[in-house]
Amino acid sequence: MRKFITILAIALIAVALIGPGLMGRVAEKALNDSNSEIARSLPPWIEMVEQDFDRGWFASGSRYRLAITDRSRLGPLIALFGEGVFADQPAVIVQSRVAHGPLVGLFTPALAQADSRFIAETGNEQPAVLPLALRTTLGLTGNATFDWLVREGSAEHAAGSARWQDMTLRHFVAADLSRTTLDLSAPLFEIVPADSSVAMNYQDVDISLTLLQEGSLLRSGADYALTIEGDEGSVTTEGQVTLNGIELSALPALNTLVARLTTAKDRQQAYATLQANLPALREVLASQVSLDWNQSVATSNGAIQSNLAFELPTSSQLPAANNIQVVGAAVLQLSKATVYLSLAPEFVAAASEGPDEVKQAIAMMRGTGMLIDDDDTGQFVTDLAYADGLLTVNGMPMPVAAPPSE
Repeated sequence: MRKFITILAIALIAVALIGPGLMGRVAEKALNDSNSEIARSLPPWIEMVEQDFDRGWFASGSRYRLAITDRSRLGPLIALFGEGVFADQPAVIVQSRVAHGPLVGLFTPALAQADSRFIAETGNEQPAVLPLALRTTLGLTGNATFDWLVREGSAEHAAGSARWQDMTLRHFVAADLSRTTLDLSAPLFEIVPADSSVAMNYQDVDISLTLLQEGSLLRSGADYALTIEGDEGSVTTEGQVTLNGIELSALPALNTLVARLTTAKDRQQAYATLQANLPALREVLASQVSLDWNQSVATSNGAIQSNLAFELPTSSQLPAANNIQVVGAAVLQLSKATVYLSLAPEFVAAASEGPDEVKQAIAMMRGTGMLIDDDDTGQFVTDLAYADGLLTVNGMPMPVAAPPSE
C-alpha cells in the first residue's frame, strides 16, 4: 500500500510539473485557432493583429490589437463623446494572462484559462483601461466558456447620465458546436435624461438564450425577466420564446434575406426584395418553421398575459411559380397562427382612464368584440386563431385582406 501511495504521489507531482508545459503548447494552438476564427468573423473594418505571445511553463501572456480601419463606423460614438476624442484609426488592446491546465485556479480542470483586460487607444487621449474583463476557459473536452464582466460605473453626458452595477454575460460553446448558450445578468441599469423626462431604471435583468443543433435543424430558445422602475410605478416582465425548424444550411440565406429587407424603404421595395431573393425564401422554409412566445407582465394596475404562436408552410407545400405574389398568397393561406391576450380588469379600468388614444383603442376593441369579458377567468381576453385562410376573433369569423397585388 505504501509503495502504491508513493508511486501515485510521484505520478501526481509529474503531472503537476510536466502537465502545464504540455498543456501550454496545446493551449497556444487552441487559442491561435480560436483567434484566427474570430479574426475571420470580424467585419472588414476591424483588423486583428497579434502583437506578442510569451509562452511560459505554467502560464503565458498575449497581446492583440483590434484596430478600427474605417473611422466612419464610429459615428454614434463620435456624436456621444465628440469629434476630437478619436484618431484616424483608434484601437483596443487586449492583454491576456493564460494559465495552463490540467488544473487552473484551485480545482478547475481545464486545458487553459485566460484572463483578459481591454485598453482603449483613441489616439488623441491617453490610453484608458476599460471597465471590462473577460475570462476564457477552454475545457479538457474542447468546450469553451467566455465570462464577460462590465464593472460597476457611471457616465455623464450632455444628453443625460447613466449608472450601473456589475453586469455579467456568460457565453458557452460546445466542442462540436451543437449547443451554444448566452446568459446575461444586470442587477441595475439606470438612465436619467438631461431634459428631466422620464428616467428608466432597469432592475434584476436576466436573459438566457440557447441555440441547439438537432440533426440538420437549429432550435433556439430564450428566457427573460426584468423590472422597470419609473415615475408611474414598476413593471415586471417575464417571458419565453422558442423558434424551431430553421435548417442550418439556410442560415446564410436567412441572414441575407433579413439584411436586405431591413434596408427596404417601403412596401413596394420590400416586395421587390422578396422577389429578387425568392430562392433564399424557399431555402429558409425548407423545413417546418414555428415560433411560440409566452409573456407575463405585472404592473401596479394589474397583470397582462399573452401568447403568440405560428407555423409556416414548407417549401414543398408552395407553388413552383417564380412570382412572390403567388408564393406570398400561398404562404398566407397555408400558415397557422394563434394569439391570446388576457388583461386584468384593473388594467382595463386604468387604461380606460388614460390618454385619449388609449381610451379610444380600448373602447374600439370592446365595441367590436375583439376584447371581451370572460366570465370563466374574470379577465378581459382576446383570442385569435388563423388556419386555412380563416381568421376567428373570440370565436367570430373575420375577413382577411388579400396580399397586395404589387
